[in-house]
Amino acid sequence: KVGDADTLLIEHDGRTLLVQGSAGYVPGALKGRKADVVFLGVGGLHTRDAAYQEDYWNELVRTVGARRVIAVHWDNFFKPLNEPMTPNAGFDKVMSFLLERGKADNVDIRLPVVWIVSDPYFGL
Repeated sequence: KVGDADTLLIEHDGRTLLVQGSAGYVPGALKGRKADVVFLGVGGLHTRDAAYQEDYWNELVRTVGARRVIAVHWDNFFKPLNEPMTPNAGFDKVMSFLLERGKADNVDIRLPVVWIVSDPYFGL
């Protein structure tokens, strides 16, 4: 059985970043917290119903007031890292959900740039 996943909230130089590696959450756990950017784990999110997906977005994006979401855990992690990354099953469904919510909440949705150092706050 897969274990629990932690939510990491990082603050540096007045900017905040939340990392949620898995598509799970604890209701209310982030109340009163703020994050400019959320690295949002979406692996398996396509298997959850619409109500869960909406609650997940609300708890991890709206609650912290994120202005950018970078989807992580979207790729086929059973492939070796020296091969090109390919999406997991349900990727299109998850990205459609994220893009719809992002547009409605004025949140920039992105995928990470693979193997290139980048600034997650650039342009915010």
